[in-house]
Order: sequence, then structure tokens, then C-alpha cells
Amino acid sequence: MVKWTKSLVSGIPGIDKQHKELVDKINELLDATRSRKGKEEIVSIFEFLSVYVQEHFEDEERLLLKYNYPKFDEHKKLMMTL
Repeated sequence: MVKWTKSLVSGIPGIDKQHKELVDKINELLDATRSRKGKEEIVSIFEFLSVYVQEHFEDEERLLLKYNYPKFDEHKKLMMTL
């Protein structure tokens, strides 16, 4: 189980909301696999995550560029490895 903690808070409400949603969906996926729920439910969560993660990184990148985040290049390289 992934726990939402203050250390995960960025201070940007929209990004924090997305991070919280990601944590919730990851936990939902973990629960579904542990409970041996049906393939359809697990596939549905994976499909959601594949779209949501892409949207999240695009939103995050847009904000980093907008506010001239000084470590943007490092952050982008890190995200490319995920």
C-alpha cells in the first residue's frame, strides 16, 4: 500500500490532486491483484493509469516550463526513465 504523506505534497493544488489520484489508483491496483479480482478490473485500472500518467506528466511539464523551474532538464530526464 502506498501511503499519502505530507512529503508527497508539492504545494500546487492541481498537481497534488493528480498525485493523490495516482496514489489512490495504484492502491486500487494493488488491492485488485491481491484480491485476485477479475482480469477486466485490473486491465481497466492499467488503462486508466496509462492515460492519466501521460496527462499528469504533460501538465507537470507545462507548469515547470511556465515558472522556469531551474532543474527542468534534470526532472525531464528522470521522467523519461520511468
